[in-house]
Order: sequence, then structure tokens, then C-alpha cells
Amino acid sequence: MSVTKAIYDVILPLPMADSYEYNAADQLKPGQLVTVPFGKKLITGLIWRESPGLLLPERRKFIAQTCPLPPLPPDYLQFLLWSARYTMNPLGLMLKMALAGINIPQPPAPIHLWRRAETDQTLPRAGSKAAQLLALFNDPARNLSVEALLVKGFSVSE
Repeated sequence: MSVTKAIYDVILPLPMADSYEYNAADQLKPGQLVTVPFGKKLITGLIWRESPGLLLPERRKFIAQTCPLPPLPPDYLQFLLWSARYTMNPLGLMLKMALAGINIPQPPAPIHLWRRAETDQTLPRAGSKAAQLLALFNDPARNLSVEALLVKGFSVSE
């Protein structure tokens, strides 16, 4: 577990007016975009201000990572607050609209490597006609005449 250097109020892009307290291992600036755990998923939020730490320390979670973008300017933060008050919307909802146009870099998705099977042959389902044909053609002792196939139960299509 990381050592707490600071506690921050983080606004999440959800229709809520309140901020959430998170621990940080590094000093961050207001306006910095961060990824924080929220329930069972990670969500992008905004550092609003340094928090006085009203929540019990064992209830606070750590900020997962900071986004590699510069912090939003203080004037923009004031505009978010003004627009939330003016439209009587929660600050989180205004943040959601503000973040809709920002392309936040995400960590690369894991790469799944698949290896091709040793044989180039796709095996048919066991007991199928294709499996019986494959067995006939792979057995050198068998006679591959049309008569041998008809005896085995195959029909000739016109």
C-alpha cells in the first residue's frame, strides 16, 4: 500500500453534487485528471481541491493513476462551477459534459497471442460422415473406390 502524501476531493462525472475523498501518493494540482476506483470499476475524475480529510482514513481509497494530460486551468474549473450553479445541475454532471470532448489516453489493451495448431487439418466431429471419410482416406490399406464408399453408407450426388 502506498504512503499518503495528500488527500484530495475528486469530482466524478456522475450526476452527483458532492466530491469524494481519495488518498494520493504524490502531490497533485487542482484540475488534474485522475483515474480512481469507484465501486468495482475505475473511473476518470477531476482533482477539485485538497481535502481536510473528513472521512475516516480506512474508508478512503488511493488514486489509481494520473492521466498524462496537463491540469485544466483554474478559469475552466471556475466556469464548471458557475455553469453547474447557473443551470442548477450537479457539478459531476457538468464535468461529464466537459469530459465528453476530451480524448483521455487509456493504457494499452492487453495483447492476446494465439498459436496456430500443429496440423493444418481441421478435424471433423467424431462420428460424422466427414470423420468417416477422413478415416477412409487416411488409411492406406483401404480401397478408396466408389464401391468401398457406397458399402460404408455414402451416397453419390448427381
